[in-house]
Amino acid sequence: DSTIIHVSNTDLSYLTDPVWGYIAGASGKTWVLDMSKPIGWYGADYPKHNGSADDWSWHPDYVGNEYVMANRDYGSMHFDLDNGKNYSVTSINEKGNSTTKSGAFDINTSSGMIKLIGAELLYGGDYHSQASNWQNICILDMSDTSITLGVWRDQSAEGPCWIGFTYKL
Repeated sequence: DSTIIHVSNTDLSYLTDPVWGYIAGASGKTWVLDMSKPIGWYGADYPKHNGSADDWSWHPDYVGNEYVMANRDYGSMHFDLDNGKNYSVTSINEKGNSTTKSGAFDINTSSGMIKLIGAELLYGGDYHSQASNWQNICILDMSDTSITLGVWRDQSAEGPCWIGFTYKL
C-alpha cells in the first residue's frame, strides 16, 4: 500500500512559543485597526513595571479623542505560517484606493520584537513621518483576538516613544 506524506517547509517545533499563535494562529490571521482604541503612546520601558520614568502608557479610547485619526477603513494585515512566515498588508488611502504588499515576518520571542520583511506595518492617521523604521515592530500587548504593535517614534519634536496601534480580528 502507498501512503501520501506531506512535508511542511516550516519547522513547527521552532514555533512553540504562544506568541506565534497569537499573531498567526493555526491557519493565519487577518488584522484590522480597532477603531474603538486605534492608537496609543508608550514609554521606552513599557511594560517592564520597573517604576522608571519611561514605564508609562497613554492609550485613549477613540470616543472623545477623534483627533488621533479619521474613523475609516485603513486596510488589513495578514500573518500566516503556510510554508513560511508570511506577511501581507493591504493599505487603503483616504480616496479608497488600495495597495497590497507581501513579504515575510519573524518574531524574536525573547525580546518581543517582530521583523517585517518586504512590507511595513499597517497604520492609521498621519504618523508615518514620526518613525524612521516601520519594519521593526514591538509587541506591546496581545491576546487571541487583539494585538497592539508599536513603532519607535524617533522623528518627532515630542520625543521618542513607541506609537502603538491596536488591531482586532
